[in-house]
Amino acid sequence: MSARQFLAREIRLARETKRISRAALGKALFVSGELVAAWETGRSIPRPEHLASMIGLLDFRPEIVSRLLDE
Repeated sequence: MSARQFLAREIRLARETKRISRAALGKALFVSGELVAAWETGRSIPRPEHLASMIGLLDFRPEIVSRLLDE
């Protein structure tokens, strides 16, 4: 599994665990729900500021970001 696929899966799992819709997460991050969907499918990678916000909003594990940066 590539780092991009790993990150996409982790974003989706974290969002679903919190029971937050893509639209609601997008609104909290000031992006569209479609962009959140692109992150979750691996078509796009979130900017660092969005990843930082997700750590707080979704209890997103920081080591996920570390793995992405290592690859």
